[in-house]
Amino acid sequence: TVNFVSEGDVFKNSGLALMTVQALTERINDDDTVSKGAISLERVAFTVEDAVVLPEDIVSTSEFNWLLQEYVFGDYLRAQLVYTKVDVINSDHAFTVDGEKYSIDLEFGLFNRDPKADDVFLYIYTNASGTNIALATIDEVRGQVVSCSFLRSNSVSIKGEKGDKGNTGMTPNITASASVNSSIGTPAVSVSKSGTTENPRFSFAFRNLKGNTGATPNISASADVDANVGTPSVSVSRTGSNEYPNLAFSFRNLKGDQGETGPELLTCVTSGITPVVGSTTNLRIEDFNRTPSVGESAIVFLSVNEKVYFVHGVIEKINNELTVSFSISHSQDITGPKGDMGEGCIILARTLSYSTAPHSGGTLNFSVGWSDFSRSPEIGDLFICEYIWNENVGGINHEHGYLCICELTAASGINFTAEFRSLLETTGPKGERGNQGETGAACLILEKLVSGKVTPAYYETFEFEAYSSDFSRVPVVGDAFVCEYTQYNGGAYLCICELTKIVDHAYTAVFKTFVDAKGLPGDKGADGVGISSASVKSVEETEEYTSTTVSFTKTDSTTSDVVIKAKNGINTNMVSFIGTVTVDMWQDSTTYSAYGYNYSALIPFTSGAYATDTYVPDIIPSVVSDIASGNFAPFANSLSTGVQIYAKTKPTATTNFNVSLSHVQ
Repeated sequence: TVNFVSEGDVFKNSGLALMTVQALTERINDDDTVSKGAISLERVAFTVEDAVVLPEDIVSTSEFNWLLQEYVFGDYLRAQLVYTKVDVINSDHAFTVDGEKYSIDLEFGLFNRDPKADDVFLYIYTNASGTNIALATIDEVRGQVVSCSFLRSNSVSIKGEKGDKGNTGMTPNITASASVNSSIGTPAVSVSKSGTTENPRFSFAFRNLKGNTGATPNISASADVDANVGTPSVSVSRTGSNEYPNLAFSFRNLKGDQGETGPELLTCVTSGITPVVGSTTNLRIEDFNRTPSVGESAIVFLSVNEKVYFVHGVIEKINNELTVSFSISHSQDITGPKGDMGEGCIILARTLSYSTAPHSGGTLNFSVGWSDFSRSPEIGDLFICEYIWNENVGGINHEHGYLCICELTAASGINFTAEFRSLLETTGPKGERGNQGETGAACLILEKLVSGKVTPAYYETFEFEAYSSDFSRVPVVGDAFVCEYTQYNGGAYLCICELTKIVDHAYTAVFKTFVDAKGLPGDKGADGVGISSASVKSVEETEEYTSTTVSFTKTDSTTSDVVIKAKNGINTNMVSFIGTVTVDMWQDSTTYSAYGYNYSALIPFTSGAYATDTYVPDIIPSVVSDIASGNFAPFANSLSTGVQIYAKTKPTATTNFNVSLSHVQ
């Protein structure tokens, strides 16, 4: 079990924070008594940013310390894994639920470092019930997909508490009286509020915006030309009123005749010309989108020296049927940033041969040297290889060739594992059966043992001396032969080699394949002297060390003593135990009733190395639901008789608490 003992309230304020990692110890003594203690393993200093300071109304420090204690020991030795997004759980991005286990796939790039299997991190997500935090584990990393899971019991809601109910609103009592015609006048309104005397009565007046009934116009129009494009004249008079005289006016209809369709925008795409503003250059007519005319404006896109330009100008002259003179008035470099150069394609130079056909998504296991790749591969790289499938039908071997794109998934030494991503069968159509060929030459065997300095490797060259009579038949250049090969250091191999050169009785060959031909195992050696039994003779204990003398009886009846000296590792500054609080131990309390904590209980403790009230307490409920309930206070008081804890409502069942007491000297 690992404790994280903080000096100060770590996640409540930003700035430098200190944390000590302690391991709890338990030792069984010779008299069967149990000694417990704690060993300080590491002191960690880190900075708490403003962005991660915990609001008191969401998660208390004690609750967060409980989450930290769920981490496996050792995670604090490297940067803690962080998932940088709060996920929204819906039908498009949902959990796979298997009983208590919730699983989900996350994006590789959203972690602050490369996640590994068994890594642990705090996973925050939102769903219909609100925001939740869970302690999740990395199950598997597949390329850019990270599979994670957690138990539902390890997920805690971090929903804020409900606010206090607001005051009841006031009911207005409104009366209105109009001093003039309400249709068009200025009514006066008085307003008073019932149920309160905070506001005095008040009154106001407003202008009714409804005007008098307007006159009905009498409109006549006469047009002296086409109404679509002419100038009609209109005379207007108002009936029922003599406020406005009759009037007449004329207006111009602004709709003109439809003009002709203008020419298509003149553009040109070319290359090799350096655009200089104010200069004139020749462009090919065939590079324009249509035939240009003198005086036309044109837009030219051109590329030169790996740059792209946007150029504007005017056609000054038609030189001939092939070119025009173009005057440049504007030029702008629109070249985009140059991309990074990608790594070269990985090619496996060796041909792989198997008795099964490949299929997309299938697994490929093979053994080759790293030098057989065109460059050093990494897990997740795609590579190209040639794959041969030998199919035996009716005793006749049929060879099928494939060009494959595979993804490397694992590598150990010269053993590799990959998955087929894409397949292209390269086997040509089957031809007609040919005539039976002549009987081939008998297998060529070098009946003489050859030796060399090199260790056999594929296509490694070696030289040896022999005569044609040392072979099973007369050899020629290009023949493959079988031989037994030994190194000067004693290694023995059975090899198939190819002759590449013959000069008198000096031969040169290359290894095509080989197998280690180790000899039979030698005779078993004599039995050594072992230990038949061991017993503890004595134990001496000081404040710092325990020295144990162990007597060993050997199989040859002799004895020898060994003194094992071990550091005690007991830290009297730290005390940890489980405190049990029954229902009748809770009493009414007014100490912190202003904060809603109306009950308190005393967890008895007086057996520490120091006075109990000099310890700093850290109290965490043992059950997750008790932590999430927010019923128990995130603080406690050390008294001479034990540790005082507080609750909002009185529990109805026995409750266990993890108690850690730290003494600061």
